[in-house]
Amino acid sequence: MSNYRITILKAKGDYSSKMLVNILAHSVSEARQKAKSMYPMGSVIAVVKS
Repeated sequence: MSNYRITILKAKGDYSSKMLVNILAHSVSEARQKAKSMYPMGSVIAVVKS
C-alpha cells in the first residue's frame, strides 16, 4: 500500500474548487478510482505518490 496525494477539482473546470486529498491505495489507478468515487462530479487532475 502506498500513499497518494491527489489534486481534484470538486466541479469540472472549476479551478477555484481545487483541493488536495491523501489516499492509501495499491496503485495509481486504484487511488484515482477512490478519489473519483469520493467526488463523482469532480475531475482528478494529478496523482502523486508520496
